[in-house]
This record gives sequence, C-alpha cells and structure tokens, in this order.
Amino acid sequence: MQNLRHLQTELIDYLLDQSPVIEAHIAAGGSIDKRTRLNIYGNAYKSRLRGVIDTDHEILSYYLGDDLFSKLVDGYIDSHPSTYTSLRDFCCEIPMYLKITPPFRDHPVISELARFERTLLFAFDANDAPLTKMVELSSVPLDKWPNIQVRFHPSVQLFETFTNCVEVWRAIKQKATPPEAIDNDRIVWIVWRTIERITEFRSMNISEISMINAFLQGATLAEVCEELLQYHPEHEVSEVAVKYISQWIQRGQVSKIHY
Repeated sequence: MQNLRHLQTELIDYLLDQSPVIEAHIAAGGSIDKRTRLNIYGNAYKSRLRGVIDTDHEILSYYLGDDLFSKLVDGYIDSHPSTYTSLRDFCCEIPMYLKITPPFRDHPVISELARFERTLLFAFDANDAPLTKMVELSSVPLDKWPNIQVRFHPSVQLFETFTNCVEVWRAIKQKATPPEAIDNDRIVWIVWRTIERITEFRSMNISEISMINAFLQGATLAEVCEELLQYHPEHEVSEVAVKYISQWIQRGQVSKIHY
C-alpha cells in the first residue's frame, strides 16, 4: 500500500509540476516512449480541468472570447492546482483570480460575472429542505410574533455587485448583445432554487436587505422591526415586515418559521 501511495504521489507531481521522477516506473514498449505516454496523461488531466471551467463558466467564456478565456484557463490551472476531491469545487477561486490578475483585474465586471455564475451554481446545488407554507405563518400565536425567527432555505444566496454584471449575464443567456460594462452603486440580489429546481434571482431594496441580514444573524421579528425604523415610519414597520416574510414564503425561500 505504501508503494502504491508513493507512486500516486509521483504521478501527481508529474501532472502538476512536470516532475520526471515517475518516468523510472513507466515500462518501455512499442513505439511510444515513456515521456509521450506520460504526456497523454498530462494532457488528459489538463483537458478535463479545462472542461470543468468551461462548463461552470459558460457565460464568462462567451463574454471573454476564445483568446482571453484560454489565457484565464491556462493561468488558473497553473496557479491553482486542484486540491479538491470533487471537480465541482475546482473553480471556486476563479472570481478572486480574475479580481487580482492582469489583464482581467482592470475590468471589475469580469470577476463579478464569474462570482455571479458561481452563486447560481451554489444555489442550484444546495441541499434540499422542507419549505414553509403560509398556513404556518398564520398559525403563529399572536403573543409569539415578536419572537419569530426566519430560517431560509439552503439554496438562498445573497450576491452583491458594483457593476452591471447581472445585466451582462442575462443578455448573453438570452443570446443578445451584452451591454457595455459599467460601474453601479451597490446592488444586492437574492438567488434561490425554486421547487421546480429552477434558479431564480432578483434585486432587493435596502429594507429587504436589512431584514434578510438580520434574520440570517439570528434576529427576532421584534429586532428586525427595530432595524426597519431606519427606513419606515413606526406605523408602517409591522406591515412591511409581514409583507416581505409572506413574499419569501410564497417564493419558496423559507425553510422554517421558528418562535
């Protein structure tokens, strides 16, 4: 077993760093020399990683074009050797890579577009969980309402952007010409997977963002209403809070109402 582990390590060293040590264990034979045999494995390994990046970031690939996307793929594979047991996680660092690596870092929309694609993937791949129905909200005793805590479905993700990357993504997805990249004020989107297993997203205003962040941190409805006083008159706060909770439930974003 130790010898097998040693051989596997040497093969990985070759795939990642072109270390020639493994050649000593490759049998000669036929018209194909040892280095050519190893190159077959090396090329197949990198080809598989390229395929994963292309699959996970189809919209980004289209946006960058063949030359820039190849530059991204080659640079990322060389600088981020896979340390994951699942290929699903291999591309997790691509948004940060694009944010700090020239020439991509000069165009913030690129890293945000990659991050948006990953957010959609996370939402789609999230664990299943029960969904709350409106009847569960309406059955909460009146004296317990201040203690309500909202538990969101595992697929719910928040995505913050300062560019029009979502509009770029949507245009390419619809096979339309993407708009020119521009910087925006902060926009926060909520992303989730519906009961039909379709990934949806929409932007939110400051009141809804404040509520969601508070519930995610374990706040009660009473504490959430205190937060809402920053944005609404006191007589409107309860109505606003119930409206958003009801909308979340109806959209399939809430897993549990706890009190």
